Amino acid sequence: MHYLELAEAVFSLKIWRHYLYGVKCELFTNHCILLHVFTQKDLNLRQQRWMDFSKDCDVTLQYHLGKSNVVAAALS
Repeated sequence: MHYLELAEAVFSLKIWRHYLYGVKCELFTNHCILLHVFTQKDLNLRQQRWMDFSKDCDVTLQYHLGKSNVVAAALS
């Protein structure tokens, strides 16, 4: 499940990347396992490539509980 959540986050970063280069941005999620993906050591090649891409965008992940994160709940 965390694989799909990470794929959605990277897909949205790819769509908006021309606005995000050089800007610090925050990505809000209701999936708390994504907070630990930056510190994991055993990632497959695709996930490593996604992590390299997200570092180019200077993105930080913020966790919000699903009930309080109404926008993410509406989109999913």
